[in-house]
Amino acid sequence: MLVAACLVAVLAVGCVVENPPLPPPPPPPPALPTGLVIQPSSLAEDAQGNLWFTILGIPKVGRLDRSGSLTEFALPPVSFGANIVYGPDGNLWMVGITTLGLAVAGNIIKMLPAGTSTFYELPGTWVPEGLTVGPDGNLWFTAWAGANPDGAVTIGRITPAGALTIFPLPEAGTGPATITSGPGPSLWFTESPVGRIGRATLDGKVVEYHLPRKGALPAQIAAGSDGNVWFTENFSDRAARLTPKGQVTEFTLPVRGEYEAIVAGHDGNLWIAVNRPGSAPNSTAGAIVRMTTTGVATVFPIPNSADVTGLIARRDGTLWFSERWVTGGPTYIGRITTAGQITETSLSLKK
Repeated sequence: MLVAACLVAVLAVGCVVENPPLPPPPPPPPALPTGLVIQPSSLAEDAQGNLWFTILGIPKVGRLDRSGSLTEFALPPVSFGANIVYGPDGNLWMVGITTLGLAVAGNIIKMLPAGTSTFYELPGTWVPEGLTVGPDGNLWFTAWAGANPDGAVTIGRITPAGALTIFPLPEAGTGPATITSGPGPSLWFTESPVGRIGRATLDGKVVEYHLPRKGALPAQIAAGSDGNVWFTENFSDRAARLTPKGQVTEFTLPVRGEYEAIVAGHDGNLWIAVNRPGSAPNSTAGAIVRMTTTGVATVFPIPNSADVTGLIARRDGTLWFSERWVTGGPTYIGRITTAGQITETSLSLKK
């Protein structure tokens, strides 16, 4: 839940405690220079083979073309963009989030390949979370009222022309987050707080599947090459398969942690981005996991223990991922082959 995680960090800055206790001793200086955290997050590939990404920390989007040239585009007046996808209309679509003190607002942004943006306000106080291209050629999203985890929730549809339809869910606080196009054809989404997977038909009718294991926290979701839906379970060593009829099978992974993405590779396998416990106390280290549809998994650590923030399967058969480093550290986009060979491209992002 990238947007929710970002909001926690942003809103924490606005909290003030009267007469606070003395602060703890400062931590030792980081190994890398201090500075503003500016890093790529969600990823999308356009029809020309360019890689687009949202940038956490600033209202910009980056484009890395096939020659390795980097271009940055300013977004409309928002705090940051998230969950970027390449639309069927040839444009980039993403979630836009704006924070004003403790208030949070959201919209859907359409960006043309030349960098011009149009943003679409959602009715009421809906703040979008997940975003995907639907099987009907429209964009589908999940949303929370006022970004309140205990409030009303919905799924929504926006056409390439910008027409919005909201399909409120009957129960508040279920936390619909990541969403994917899958078998049915339907939209499938995670509901982590209540341990469910939701399925929405193209007319907005929803069926929910309760996960059999108590405490399961479904996180990232994707349609597999086998005609099933696959999802990760946060802070565990589990990934699971859900058939169109609702049968759930869990698989144990050789790693546990917070899952940032799951995608179907062109090799027929599932690929998972995870941040697992690091070697130092209270630290994390990223890894990419390749898992077959029979549950056989292989772990490929990210170089230098960097965290991973996004993952995409590209048309050339490779997978690319975005990295998160310590404050002021370097910024990279990574590439991994289906054999597990990792290379990195250094980015020079501007404030």
